[in-house]
Amino acid sequence: MVGAARLEQLILEAIAIVSSDEWVQNSIGGWLARIGSLEHGADGTSFTALVEAMIALESADQISIRKYQGLTPIAIPYSRAESQQATYRSAYFLRGAFDLRLTHGGRKALGEVQPIPAGSNSPTIASDDRMPPDAYRLHAEIEKVSGSLYRDSHYKQAALEAYIRVIEEVKRRSGIADDGDSLMNRAFVCDKQPPVIQFNTLQTEAERDEQKGLMFLFKGIVGLRNSKAHSNTLFDDPHRAHEYLALASLLLRLLEIAKVNSAP
Repeated sequence: MVGAARLEQLILEAIAIVSSDEWVQNSIGGWLARIGSLEHGADGTSFTALVEAMIALESADQISIRKYQGLTPIAIPYSRAESQQATYRSAYFLRGAFDLRLTHGGRKALGEVQPIPAGSNSPTIASDDRMPPDAYRLHAEIEKVSGSLYRDSHYKQAALEAYIRVIEEVKRRSGIADDGDSLMNRAFVCDKQPPVIQFNTLQTEAERDEQKGLMFLFKGIVGLRNSKAHSNTLFDDPHRAHEYLALASLLLRLLEIAKVNSAP
């Protein structure tokens, strides 16, 4: 048996071995096997102790938790508000698989986050994939297409490549061979039928408003791409460029957890 603090550390290590940035899926039994492979005696941990440790890590903002539910699965984030109910915990953790991902706090606890250098005023993207300022970690795909450009101070091209990558991912996920506003309308509009890419259950007016709001964010990416592609205006602000890359990263992460329906 291991203590609660050590168990939490082992969970973080088990996630990081697979990925320090992306979601990792397993069942409660699978996670128990993972931590058991890291330390002798941890395989004797009870399911209850493991669940309590995961809840403690989530409460400390060191991990995020989600699972997919329904006949046409949609991502359901873990609810702190319901976590005190034994029936909720049992249904969430003991029935099927669920996903865990390290947060900034989790990576910091593992010593994976570099501090911002004293006196530094310019954001940088570290070559070892650690992401100041504020240790923000770009989506892996945005790092792939824009990271080197950003580090070499080609801010306009870095932003442009990030926008293009987001639009390409909408095409890939939706299966719609279109571009621009027309692509985003066909992929996200929910007025008369379920959208091809669906971000929530669309059961309330607030959820439908959220779907529309996210659609406009993606349409904004189209406008930004067109602006940067057809303008020679100097773009030399590293802080603004980093924010554009963060927006592109956010949109790719939203696409990852969205439900995809058949195109009409």
